[in-house]
Amino acid sequence: MNFAQILRRVAVVVAMLTVPIAVPAPAASADTAEALGRCRNDQWFENSMSFELQGTNPNWFPAEISTMRPGNVVRIVATGSVHYGGFLGSAGEWGPDGNGHLVDPGDTAWNYPGASQYSVAAWWNPTATLVRHNTCFVIPNGGAGPRMFLVGINDIWDAFGDNRGAYRVGVRVYCANTGCA
Repeated sequence: MNFAQILRRVAVVVAMLTVPIAVPAPAASADTAEALGRCRNDQWFENSMSFELQGTNPNWFPAEISTMRPGNVVRIVATGSVHYGGFLGSAGEWGPDGNGHLVDPGDTAWNYPGASQYSVAAWWNPTATLVRHNTCFVIPNGGAGPRMFLVGINDIWDAFGDNRGAYRVGVRVYCANTGCA
């Protein structure tokens, strides 16, 4: 295990040990509701970025777009497939939704506990919120640090060496009217 992998594991464990404090969420504005509707209906978005995730890379790709602000909506979409190896190829080849088997949220052997095995997923920094592939995520208020998604592949930490293939990933931002100025 290299130093970067150790740091990621520590970050996941710290995030899991952090006790969430219940704070009432502000009511979604009409602007946020409209952006969320466009996201859910796969309609137009104001900003995006794209990149390739190699199946052999255990590292997270930071996606940071200037319009990632509270109230705006973000969706991660991907195409492609990765063959995950395993004993005689037993892990199979999967698209960005993975194999449909959710990883136990407490299983830190995987990059994204709580997401489907072998899927594309992300952590929303700075609150360490899991965001699954192809779901609409409303950016919350609060949290310190850079506002970005750490996008990667949900595989076992030390099992990337036998993978092959890649995903083409897009991060889309659907702006609430007040969030794109």
